[in-house]
Amino acid sequence: MLEVEDLTVAYGEIVALRGVSFSVKRGEIVTLIGGNGAGKSTLLRTISGMTTIKRGSISFEGTTTSGAPVDRVVSMGIAHVPEGRRVFPKLAVEDNLIVGAHLIASKAQIRSDIEGIYDTFPRLKERRRQLAESLSGGEQQMLAIGRAMMSRPKLLLLDEPSLGLAPIIVEDVARTILSLRKRGMTILLVEQNARVALAIADRGYVIENGRIVFSNDASALRRDPRVVESYLGGRASADMGRIPAVAS
Repeated sequence: MLEVEDLTVAYGEIVALRGVSFSVKRGEIVTLIGGNGAGKSTLLRTISGMTTIKRGSISFEGTTTSGAPVDRVVSMGIAHVPEGRRVFPKLAVEDNLIVGAHLIASKAQIRSDIEGIYDTFPRLKERRRQLAESLSGGEQQMLAIGRAMMSRPKLLLLDEPSLGLAPIIVEDVARTILSLRKRGMTILLVEQNARVALAIADRGYVIENGRIVFSNDASALRRDPRVVESYLGGRASADMGRIPAVAS
């Protein structure tokens, strides 16, 4: 579905991504793990058309998206949930969802899609008239994902969805991601919490200093000594809490 080839991105003299190549197949959850400043968020912004490419290419379903504006990328079927959620705080929950449907002309379709989001996130329906700023962090994350889903994407880019959330809410977010995959959504997940990411992903790539340094099936990465030492707290991850039970 997604092919990234030899991607290089720079901010002035600072090179953020260096010859990055990877792929995402239809129906997969693929995760990118790495430390702060590794280039994970830059990679998602570049795929979604927010950052200029210096070298390399991106294609989605066989069509080149390199250099395409954001609205064109969204219309092709790619939606981006940015780090920090970035909901519209002074808009009600339902109005946030409507903003996410700005490329859809049919009011009946928008209404139907909103009801589908409420089926996925019942708490949002309960709070549909509340301002987004009044929601908890977990509820705002649900809203951010729901708003992205309103564009009817084929590929969902999730940037640090567990950031700043309590462990029990992180578990809810993980369940949501798995639920979306079961419904046919393809997901590219950027996540600093490698334990969560590798528990729910099919495959993973490790990015350091703007480069993909290695990749494998998620189950193999959970046992890889390099990943264990650098990203899993130095402990083998056979026991990763309750999330693996959800993933199974």
